[in-house]
Amino acid sequence: MTGAFLRCASDDRTALHEAGVAAARLAIWNASRETNRGATFASISVKKDASGKPHGRVRGRRRPVAVSISHSFPFAFAAAEAAAAVGADVERIRDFSSVVRDAFLTPAEREIVESAAPDERARLRTLCWSLKESVLKALGTGLRVHPVRVDLTPVLRGDSPALSVCGVLRAVEARSWRIGDDFVAAAVVIPIRSAYDWQHAAKR
Repeated sequence: MTGAFLRCASDDRTALHEAGVAAARLAIWNASRETNRGATFASISVKKDASGKPHGRVRGRRRPVAVSISHSFPFAFAAAEAAAAVGADVERIRDFSSVVRDAFLTPAEREIVESAAPDERARLRTLCWSLKESVLKALGTGLRVHPVRVDLTPVLRGDSPALSVCGVLRAVEARSWRIGDDFVAAAVVIPIRSAYDWQHAAKR
């Protein structure tokens, strides 16, 4: 998985969209160079499928590259992966009302957050939201699957690179970043077989 951050000078919707596409092209380029050293930035394009989900195209390569794009002014963030499903999200750090955080955090996740230093809890809650959104974007379900059904406990504890969706535990690649004092970002890569298993579990 490769990621790319770009800072946008304007919070205009068009400018943020263009920054997101540029970040996606950069992430796709970096991902493609791992398997195709002849790829150039000019050969990269970003398209959307029938459902509106973006994917990357590299001129001369038949298979698309999975890509996910997120914006939170002033940042645009994208992650790309050549052979798996990928989801990415960037968020301004904020605290959530008790009603909201109790709705999207599992009891185990809440326990982990509450055990952290008080000045770290807002960051951890925002990171949990960002990771969950990344998972659901990678699966292509969005918030049709409730975020509380994504259990990050093994990742948050550092036990293993795995998480559970709808009670099904699978290995993933999960990364997170803190951007200055005010933002966090996350990206998750899910093997195609695991994505299929989770999509099937979500329909039960």
